[in-house]
Amino acid sequence: MPRNEGFHIIPLRVGRIKLYKAELTYNVDFSVRLQAPVFVYALRNNDLTHVLVDAGFQPKHPNSDAQGGLTRFKRAIKMARIDQDQIDTVILTHLHNDHCSFLNLFKKATVFFQAAELSHSYDPLPTQRSFYNDTTLKLLEKADVQVLKGNKRVENGLRIIHTPGHTPGSQTVLADTAEGTYAICGDTIPMFHNWYPSNEKFGTPVDLPRIPPGVHTDLRAWFESVRRIESSAKFIVPSHDPKLHDRKALPR
Repeated sequence: MPRNEGFHIIPLRVGRIKLYKAELTYNVDFSVRLQAPVFVYALRNNDLTHVLVDAGFQPKHPNSDAQGGLTRFKRAIKMARIDQDQIDTVILTHLHNDHCSFLNLFKKATVFFQAAELSHSYDPLPTQRSFYNDTTLKLLEKADVQVLKGNKRVENGLRIIHTPGHTPGSQTVLADTAEGTYAICGDTIPMFHNWYPSNEKFGTPVDLPRIPPGVHTDLRAWFESVRRIESSAKFIVPSHDPKLHDRKALPR
């Protein structure tokens, strides 16, 4: 493969979830309703896309307020001119079903996730049971997987760091770009407001260094993960922020 001159990160909107903002920004903006997008991220370098971060969203209940599904996922990939047969790496930030529903499309890919996340998915906290899906576990049994116990260098300019807190096995993808390192955070950082709590552009200003996600398993671990991201990346890419623009590559 040609020398890596830096990645471009392409957000692909593959669904949406209706929720209260406080579900993403712990105890902040209880009354604010959101149409929270669900994103998959394609990483492109040397004019080739061969890495995906997360793998789409199939809502559990057809009549729910959530939107996603296979047709929408395939359309997003096609609109971004991505050949699914060229995807050789899929990195799952965690195993909640809005992040990993369509692994079966990428038959040539190696799938990366944390051992701690797999353990939790078999026996999740009661507050998170509805976010996991037995179908995902069946797909993982058939996939070419790398089950990680911590950090991993995937290739030049692309690393994974273990960032527990939202879930025990949440992980963040660090991608080097021409402007510096971007952290694709999954639900560790679902919105820009989590990262910029005093900025009124993103929500009600609060006196916190960062705002945790409303759904979490370990807040102490989450704050430690935030420090790890702070020391590793110049920019962050949240998972569900409406201010991200579909198919507009980062950096711009």
